[in-house]
Amino acid sequence: MRLYGKYIDLVVQSLCIVIASFIGVAVIIASNPHDRDWPLGILFIQLILGPWQLIGSLVSVFRKAKSRKLKSIHLFASLLYLAVLIPLIQADFANKHTRLLLLTVPAWTLAIGYYSITWRGILKRSERGKGFLPHLGF
Repeated sequence: MRLYGKYIDLVVQSLCIVIASFIGVAVIIASNPHDRDWPLGILFIQLILGPWQLIGSLVSVFRKAKSRKLKSIHLFASLLYLAVLIPLIQADFANKHTRLLLLTVPAWTLAIGYYSITWRGILKRSERGKGFLPHLGF
């Protein structure tokens, strides 16, 4: 059952990243800088993907999964980002574009990092069973 959870986790993350990529490509193609709806689409995807990855990271750390060390680093970095982000967003020194950059760039960096950790966990699991007589270690 654990392996199915990893696949579900990977599918949900993949869907969020693909949808956000389509929104980004649509903005580039439309190239209308005055269109104010595209940041909301990206932020909505982040609203789904961020808590999903944060909960997945918490579960992995507390269940002592194989990629626990990497996910605990991700968890610490995510909590640090949130702790720094809240006062920065509330401060008056940041204009609209700076706030948008603070909301998207570090968040997507963390998201892609966690996504790669998830992929690595899936690939390591699937490579172990390959070969001649895998249950004997050949």
